[in-house]
Amino acid sequence: MSNRTNEILTRFKDIENEINIELERDMIQLRFISELEELMELKGINKMQLAGLLGVSASFLTQVFKAKKTLNLALLAKLNRIFDIRFEITSRSSFSAIRTNIYEIQNENSEINYLRDSNLESFMPVNSKRNTKKFALAA
Repeated sequence: MSNRTNEILTRFKDIENEINIELERDMIQLRFISELEELMELKGINKMQLAGLLGVSASFLTQVFKAKKTLNLALLAKLNRIFDIRFEITSRSSFSAIRTNIYEIQNENSEINYLRDSNLESFMPVNSKRNTKKFALAA
């Protein structure tokens, strides 16, 4: 291949990486917004009221909810105070995420005791032994 072809391919890969990062950013924000909507519902706060409490316009907040604008750390700090909560940031490698998404459910006398995780959306059965059944987060 010519140098020009390599340059073009490299540029396309760079653009693809930028797009993927933007998509990941949007997905993180939308997951966060989903949690925020639950907090708003619990406190009985609508978007107009939240915008006022944050000191931003309703238009800006709407754009944040649509992932057209991103949240900054100052807004996160204000949300901490408004909802009297604390945001925690955790990181996991892909292997760690797979390992931690396996949950044990014990069946004792027909009662099911289980661990609940806020990220858990659905269960998928995995091999079971004795009265212990393992379920993994469905992809």
